[in-house]
Amino acid sequence: METPLALPPCVCLAGFSGQFCEIELNECNSSPCLHGSTCEDHINGYTCKCQQGWEGLHCELDVDECISNPCIHGICVQKDPSFGYSCFCNPGFVGRSCELNYNDCLIQSCSTGFLCVDGINNITCLPTIPQSKKTVTEVAEVFPAEILDNDLPSAQAVFMEFSSKHTSPDFHTEEMSQGTQIKFFLPEVFPDTVPVLMRSSCLSKLLWIPS
Repeated sequence: METPLALPPCVCLAGFSGQFCEIELNECNSSPCLHGSTCEDHINGYTCKCQQGWEGLHCELDVDECISNPCIHGICVQKDPSFGYSCFCNPGFVGRSCELNYNDCLIQSCSTGFLCVDGINNITCLPTIPQSKKTVTEVAEVFPAEILDNDLPSAQAVFMEFSSKHTSPDFHTEEMSQGTQIKFFLPEVFPDTVPVLMRSSCLSKLLWIPS
C-alpha cells in the first residue's frame, strides 16, 4: 500500500499564520501603544490612537501645545500630558487665549462730566462735549474736500431756519463730527451698503451752527 505524499507547508503572507494561513495575527496583543492610547489592529500592522497631549507611532511623545503660541496676549504654560496648557494673560487682557481687552471702565470711573475711554490696563477721561441747542441757520451743498474749510462754503448756499433737534427728513442721522460743524449725509447719495471711507466722491450736506 502506497503512503500518501505529504503536502508542502504553506508559506504565509505577513500578518497571517496557521497550517493553511487561516489565522490573522493581532498585532495589538503585544500592547504596543503607550499612555492609555487605543490600538487598532490591521493586517500586518496596527495604529495607535493617542490620548490628548501625546503623539508618535506609539504615542510616546509629549506634545508641546505651547509651540503654536496660543496665548495671544499672555504666557503659555504647558501642563502635564493630557491636560493641555494654561494662558497667563498680560495685565488688561482676559479670555481662554488672552484675546480680549478687558473693559477697565467697569472697575475704574471718571469724575462727573468726563467720559471714560477704555485702554489697555488703563482708562482715559475725556471731557464731554455739551450738545448745542442753537438753531441751524445755514445749509450748503458742498464737496467733502470743502468741508474742511473753516468758513462756510459759498457753493449753492441756502438759508433755512430749523431746529438742530428736528433735522429735515432729507438728512441721514449719522453724525460724522463734533463741534460747531455737524455733517449729515443724504441717504440717497450715500447708500448704506457703501462704506464711509469710499464716499469721498459724493456730495454731502453741511449743517452750520453759529458760535
